[in-house]
Amino acid sequence: MPRGERLPDDFGFDDFLAALDAIDAPADEDLPTDDHGCVEVVTVRLAEVPGAVARLREAGIQPHLDMPDEDDVREGETTASVFVPPTRLALARRVLGIEV
Repeated sequence: MPRGERLPDDFGFDDFLAALDAIDAPADEDLPTDDHGCVEVVTVRLAEVPGAVARLREAGIQPHLDMPDEDDVREGETTASVFVPPTRLALARRVLGIEV
């Protein structure tokens, strides 16, 4: 915003936080990719993987998963990354309720 320009009157703290999140968020082209050229859409707890995968498949998206190895699971690292084709990223975000 150019110097001296005022923020809108209805610009609140939540708007400020959203703006900070947007600055810190990686651009789509900077997202991690897997060996198949798919981009990471989300990292979720292992317990959430079946639900996320089911919702994506119902929307016609075939996700790829990066699951933790057994040692990570024993140490408490219980998250998995969900990857989708880059052309399906926007739809996958909508299906999973991810706001960008």
